[in-house]
Amino acid sequence: MDQQVQRSTASRKAELVVAILKKEKTLSDACRENDLKQSEVNRWIEQFIQGGQRNLKINSKDLVVEHRKEIESLQRKIGELVLENDVLKKASSLLGEQEES
Repeated sequence: MDQQVQRSTASRKAELVVAILKKEKTLSDACRENDLKQSEVNRWIEQFIQGGQRNLKINSKDLVVEHRKEIESLQRKIGELVLENDVLKKASSLLGEQEES
């Protein structure tokens, strides 16, 4: 697999970060082995930790409720857009008939 593709996969990043946090590898060794910059890997570590903190704070029920609200909002918007599209089609059709007369 191409090194660039490996570099960007979330699972590969997580694997590397966990190895560093568990002290299975040092930051410098991990960077050297994977041809990465330390600043890039440090950013991954920060993102990993922040994501973990966020997940510990959010109750899974709250997350489900939040997602459902978002889905309902998007479905309402889709309904509005479908209605608007139907009105525009009808108006276009009527205007086309008037021009032919």
